Amino acid sequence: MDAALEGFHPDVEWSVLGMLPDLEHYRGPEAVRRFWQTWQETFAGFQIEVEELIDVGDRVLALIAASGRGSGSGAPVGTPTFAQVWTFDGDLVKRVEMLTEPEAREAVGLRE
Repeated sequence: MDAALEGFHPDVEWSVLGMLPDLEHYRGPEAVRRFWQTWQETFAGFQIEVEELIDVGDRVLALIAASGRGSGSGAPVGTPTFAQVWTFDGDLVKRVEMLTEPEAREAVGLRE
């Protein structure tokens, strides 16, 4: 986690899918760390699989799926593919926005 956060801007913003309860918006690397830790505490063996990356200038559209096991139940859990739009300020991540795939494609000027 520490190595990943080194590449984040001090004012990084992480915006979460509106359909995720109690999760919305995080500002700063430590807030992003807390968001990530929530996922790690909820799912044993939590993993992110990057399915596709699309370079669109100062942004990257990432198509991602997450998986793991419920930390209490041990039941396997997996997400459908979802999208993130990563915006950069130079070499640093300035903003990550979690969206549905169609919303993300439109946000970066791509249409399916």
